[in-house]
Amino acid sequence: MWRRKDMYQTSSLSRSRGSRALMPLMGLLSLGTIIMMLYYYLGPLNVQIIGGYASWVTEATVAIFVVGIARYYVAKSIQAKRGVPLELVFGQLPPE
Repeated sequence: MWRRKDMYQTSSLSRSRGSRALMPLMGLLSLGTIIMMLYYYLGPLNVQIIGGYASWVTEATVAIFVVGIARYYVAKSIQAKRGVPLELVFGQLPPE
């Protein structure tokens, strides 16, 4: 069920409440919150109340994400040429 079972077992959300695990429930709650926030941010109320002025903010936010993703893949290719696999760098957080 879990892709990285060893990381899940050491996480703080590995506990269960009854027969249900907490991590999938928290993921569903987070997804619902994000969908609700996007609806209110991009929905019809934005256009009616402030005249759609948030469109430039939306474009700036998308640009920031695109630049960030592009920088990640550039750094990944540079490190791959050096022989450093980024998949293993953050495989597990070091213990405190």
